[in-house]
Amino acid sequence: MGFIVYGNQNSPVVPMLLYMPARVTRFNREMLRRGIAVVTVGFPATKLLEARVRFCLSAAHTRQMLDAVRKLFFINTFFEIL
Repeated sequence: MGFIVYGNQNSPVVPMLLYMPARVTRFNREMLRRGIAVVTVGFPATKLLEARVRFCLSAAHTRQMLDAVRKLFFINTFFEIL
């Protein structure tokens, strides 16, 4: 899909690079508007161009919840956020 995803397969935290500092706030607000909780991290906690979003997975998430987020990455609405 063209995204750079860091992380450890044994961790429930899935970080995805956003790169641009301006995207962090926009991405966070859009996810909140859609009812999806994420943690965004930017400068000075990261290097200036290594801003990222962290998706925190839980056993409490249903398949429908995960599919709703996954679909954002397969359709153009996700790219409207960025």
